[in-house]
Amino acid sequence: KSVEMHHEALQEAVPGDNVGFNVKNVSVKDLRRGYVCGDSKANPPKAAEDNVAQDIVLNTPVQLTNVN
Repeated sequence: KSVEMHHEALQEAVPGDNVGFNVKNVSVKDLRRGYVCGDSKANPPKAAEDNVAQDIVLNTPVQLTNVN
């Protein structure tokens, strides 16, 4: 039925948006943080071909190495 952020309706959400869903016939127990949704017929979500990240490790019991 709707996607909302801060009690305002959205047409679209982007990565990083924390949104709420109002969907018929779907239990809140069926949805988890990080799930991806989209229009399965017109423009379905696709897996990323690659990913670039910058990580910060605060504490580790083993020595880390840089692998390119």
